[in-house]
Amino acid sequence: MKMNATPLTRWPGLAVALFLTGSLAAHAFPPAPPHVIFGMARGEDGEPLQLSTVQIILETTGGVQVAGLVTPNLDPGINYEIAVPMDAGITSDPYIANALTANTPFLISVVSGSTTFLPIEMAGDLRSLGDPGGATRIDLTLGVDSDGDGLPDAWEQVVISQLGGGLTLADIRPDGDDDHDGLSNFSEYVAGTYAFDSEDGFALSVTEARQDGVTLEFLAIRNRSYEIQRTTDFKTWTAVPFRVPAESDSLRQAYPATDVRVLRVDVPASAPSDVKYFYRGMVK
Repeated sequence: MKMNATPLTRWPGLAVALFLTGSLAAHAFPPAPPHVIFGMARGEDGEPLQLSTVQIILETTGGVQVAGLVTPNLDPGINYEIAVPMDAGITSDPYIANALTANTPFLISVVSGSTTFLPIEMAGDLRSLGDPGGATRIDLTLGVDSDGDGLPDAWEQVVISQLGGGLTLADIRPDGDDDHDGLSNFSEYVAGTYAFDSEDGFALSVTEARQDGVTLEFLAIRNRSYEIQRTTDFKTWTAVPFRVPAESDSLRQAYPATDVRVLRVDVPASAPSDVKYFYRGMVK
């Protein structure tokens, strides 16, 4: 995969300041379990990184590094994780209650061969970052992002070209819908669909409804992971198990796609037949 970024020669100031709430006075001996940072690292084309030799490195301004490797299909929607020990040396006291403490600046870089890339976006909920035995999801987007909107320039340029030109990078916004298919540009970037083709967006269709369940259909794109959710009130959505009859009768919670094809899945009923469910598909 070509990642069109300038090799890192120095930190350009990308750092996240952590402001954790709660008491940090508790101590433990020996050190508490490590905190795991995990997520999806994507290239500028939206494809999850696949090379297992690619390193994801967390580094503090003090020079402490903790690393993990890209692991394709580590879990549905996840391709890397870093275990940060409580005694990694990030804090002054190896037995303090957090692996990362308040006001600890850090960056996450992606190393492929001799080239180091800084993500253009690090998206996640950092409120519990550093809790012993806990986990924090931080998704990473690589590439060059000259307009700072979270979408790589190269991906935006393809959209501009396919729309006929005449637009600038600033015109392609993450929350925009340039092909008017109901999906935002960022959603199409993640899903791997074309943001310039109204017929190509991700859609979940009901092909058959029965008393024992429902059959759904959608276009699955390689290296993405899919989850089925349902609701009765459009407020609370719950992930539900499903079968892929073409492959197995076993129930699964997610489907990691290895190719591009229309996928048909069966969702068993789990309530009286008079309960009306609404379904949606989630792409990770």
